Amino acid sequence: AITGMYSSLDKYTSFLNENETKILDDSLNGQYNGIGIKILLNEEKKVIVQTVFDDSPAKEAGLMENDEITAINDTDISNIEFERINDTFKKGEEVKLTIKRGEESLTFNVTPRDLLVTSVKSDIISYNDQNIGYLRIELFNSTSYKQVRKHIEELEKKGIDSLIIDLRQNSGGYLSNCSKIAEMFLKKNKVIYRLKSKESSETYKDKTKEHRTYKIDVLIDNYSASASEVLAAALKESYGAKLIGMTSFGK
Repeated sequence: AITGMYSSLDKYTSFLNENETKILDDSLNGQYNGIGIKILLNEEKKVIVQTVFDDSPAKEAGLMENDEITAINDTDISNIEFERINDTFKKGEEVKLTIKRGEESLTFNVTPRDLLVTSVKSDIISYNDQNIGYLRIELFNSTSYKQVRKHIEELEKKGIDSLIIDLRQNSGGYLSNCSKIAEMFLKKNKVIYRLKSKESSETYKDKTKEHRTYKIDVLIDNYSASASEVLAAALKESYGAKLIGMTSFGK
């Protein structure tokens, strides 16, 4: 009944049950209890390891991307709801995973622990005698700003001539962290965003002396939403960055 009520509102509104709310809170708080993998249910209804995060029990145990999980604690998972599978990784107890890797069947014993949510990745692409920095921001959680700063400083130490910021599939998160990231690049007093209500309009500007001058391209797609749209727009309008990709979500 509650889900039905919320579904009658705009497309940005939905009801989250207790478990879904916990997962969202964990991702935004930048810390969660688990084994350090991201799973998906493919078209063949198989549970596949999409990502194995660094410095995690799963990585240490030897799990790899594209592994198929076939059983948990010797129980076949084909009859378990996909949404419930993640719950088995968050009880603090050792979990036995049966994995299909190619033609092999492997088992791993993994114990969940508190982990930081890795929301930022980086790399350097060498092209035409240029070093192009690549920065991927997957979510604006409570630690994203610190992660971005660390990655940018490492990229700049290696010497980059320009930067690609990848915001594809980024559904948003904390606007405060998005603003602090924007302030790393914009000049002082440049507009980050404006909030407009029926009564007034308020403009939020960069208040820091820190800024960058190298060329920036921003990748977006139709799943780039909310805070990621704010950062993309701020970099385009107040930095001169070029947006590349598809029209964003529109929130």
